[in-house]
Amino acid sequence: MVSPAPGNRYVIRSIGGLIATGVAVLIAAYFIIDAGLRAGWGTTMLWVPWILLLPWVTYVAMASSTIAVDDDGATVQNLLRRYRMPWARVTDVEMRMQLTFHLDSRKPVVCMGGPSVARPGQQVTRMGKQKQENGEATVQGLLQRWSAGRHRDGAQGPVTASWDWLLIGSLALILVWAAVATLLANA
Repeated sequence: MVSPAPGNRYVIRSIGGLIATGVAVLIAAYFIIDAGLRAGWGTTMLWVPWILLLPWVTYVAMASSTIAVDDDGATVQNLLRRYRMPWARVTDVEMRMQLTFHLDSRKPVVCMGGPSVARPGQQVTRMGKQKQENGEATVQGLLQRWSAGRHRDGAQGPVTASWDWLLIGSLALILVWAAVATLLANA
């Protein structure tokens, strides 16, 4: 799914991952409310961090991986790792099994959250053909942005890799809560 973002930027993400995360949130909410009504809210607060791991893992595994493209470059997030690639550092953009950015100084960055091609031997239905065409249109749009932005002043600079500290921090908070809950339950 390609969604518009502020400015001249667009984001490519998996709609299936967002749906799976929504389902995981609903399941977690059901378990928390049910536990609160049956066991009381004090006891439920001891169980909540363990229940919250379900939507956290689902989000990270299925929905956090995205590709954000603007005039100056692309930002790829694969699980908890984020890469910012100015267009001047990208030597090629190609569609293998996943969308792949080839860089001038590093190994290629394979996009877990981007469009993918059908596996060999897979039947192509009308909907599958449309999905493949959408993937090709996405790659063409990226190629156009890349060729137009390679020589811009804003498209210069190094390739950077960083962690998604918000997701890591939320996991740390859940784990600390789980540790405190375990200590309180065993006291």
